[in-house]
Amino acid sequence: MKKSKTFNKWLTRVQDNETPWSENDIIYFRKAVGSSGLKSNDERDELRGAFNSDEGYKITENQTSKGINYLKNTIYKANGSLRNTIKSRAFGLREKAIIDNFSHFLFTDIHNGSSNYYEFYLPVYRVIAKNGSYFEYTTNMGQMVVTG
Repeated sequence: MKKSKTFNKWLTRVQDNETPWSENDIIYFRKAVGSSGLKSNDERDELRGAFNSDEGYKITENQTSKGINYLKNTIYKANGSLRNTIKSRAFGLREKAIIDNFSHFLFTDIHNGSSNYYEFYLPVYRVIAKNGSYFEYTTNMGQMVVTG
């Protein structure tokens, strides 16, 4: 069966481990593999299977800057003291140490956040410290979820 142009475009994209993913790439990829994306269930399944979450994908410098600022602003107040919010409490000492010694992000997975009525996927990011330690997180319904 012939594959759609959109499927072929995204398959080429997930097979490219060199080009960093932009915010729009991630948004539209999530849509493509969800129920509002590709019309063929087989194509959506194949695309999710082709996504190489073992190595992860680089993200753009702009995305990296937005991401680390988001994490730091979630954990710390402007004066440097820790926030005491539900979001900030998702991070333990290990995660805070990794954020404080941040090196880079990888886009590593798409987490199935589907309900009974709607299929959708959330991006999972790996936050990597200068010493190689890392954790993974996503957000769901405005809540921070550390996944690994």
